[in-house]
Amino acid sequence: MQFEIETHTAATAIADRDEVYEALANIIDNAIKYAPGSSIRVESKLPHDGIVEIAIADEGPGIPPKIVKRSSSGSFAARAAAS
Repeated sequence: MQFEIETHTAATAIADRDEVYEALANIIDNAIKYAPGSSIRVESKLPHDGIVEIAIADEGPGIPPKIVKRSSSGSFAARAAAS
């Protein structure tokens, strides 16, 4: 597994540290579980004034579109569908 972190600029965000940590840890954990051997890339940038954007990418199958739509509504957990 290859793990890359890229930042385009230094940024400070006002956020709940524990919630941000938990969200990032869950996404990275999923990348490790569902894309074993894949490289994982974490990138942070400031696309607009006052906005911090964090992107995490891997080479796994991704989330099915119908689950992506549901996952944007608050607290949601998805399990990978068996192929």
